[in-house]
Amino acid sequence: MPAVAAGGLAGAGRAGTSATAVPATTAVPATTAVPAATAAVGAPAARPAAAAAGAAAREAERVARQVAGSAAEQRAGRVVEHVRYQRQVEDCMRAAGLDYPRLPLVDVPGGTALPGAWTAPLGADLGAGAQVRAVARQDPAPSARAAQRLAAAEQGPWYARLRGCEPDPSTYLDSHVPAGAVRLGALLAAEVAAAERAGVTAAAAGGYRTCLQRAGVPATSYEDLRLRVLAAYPGQDAVAASRGAGGAWDRAAALEARAAAADGTCRAPLRTAALRALQPRLGPFAAHHAAELRRVRADWAALAAEARRYERQGLVQPAALRW
Repeated sequence: MPAVAAGGLAGAGRAGTSATAVPATTAVPATTAVPAATAAVGAPAARPAAAAAGAAAREAERVARQVAGSAAEQRAGRVVEHVRYQRQVEDCMRAAGLDYPRLPLVDVPGGTALPGAWTAPLGADLGAGAQVRAVARQDPAPSARAAQRLAAAEQGPWYARLRGCEPDPSTYLDSHVPAGAVRLGALLAAEVAAAERAGVTAAAAGGYRTCLQRAGVPATSYEDLRLRVLAAYPGQDAVAASRGAGGAWDRAAALEARAAAADGTCRAPLRTAALRALQPRLGPFAAHHAAELRRVRADWAALAAEARRYERQGLVQPAALRW
């Protein structure tokens, strides 16, 4: 079955019927002190550069949304993939005279954050706890409940048929995103990577790692930092049982706050440099790929229309919230 992908920088979640498990806790030392990454950060001389970086970030996000879709379009893609999968399983099971309750959509919102090592937005958190909570709150209503209504002797054949009803992946996999968006997304990521190489020196990248280490949240990159924080949260079953509260949750949330504060201090100058290097590339990128962008926009609109049709037909059941 397709699974809801854990949220990340690119934010493209996969529609599905179950949620991926949150990794076991990874120990990351705590600290109360966050050193300054550079004396220039926050100084008056840095403000024009920060303003320019803000303008570049807005332009970059605009281009990224054209390629990766808006939040609403991404959700529509997840709906389409979910329905294409579930409908095939349901038809297959009913053809054998077996009950199959179509599973609800366990959805994790994606986003349009620009791909890259340094360009992710700065914030008071890293989005990790919100991701864990969003999945844990949703009840997947597993198909096991249908099997449990059967006599013990009938359950084996029911599960055997269910395994045999697994659809061909080519009929649903990756249907949540236009093929052209995948290609353009890779090209945009290459532009971002080139800009980051031009704007952020190896020494500056090493300084980010050193800064995080001194702040007590060691990581090799922003993505590594986020994954370490994500791994510090309890598993989804534990979060569902505690309703996102308790000592383990509170410790992970405190770690996320410290990590976000350290990242904000340590990465800010690198993000500014990367975005300023990226901005001159965005116009030429959009102009060179104008025809492809128009096709991708049309394909996203078609996905959104397909999702609306499924919802009108009652084929999309959102997962019930546990709390």
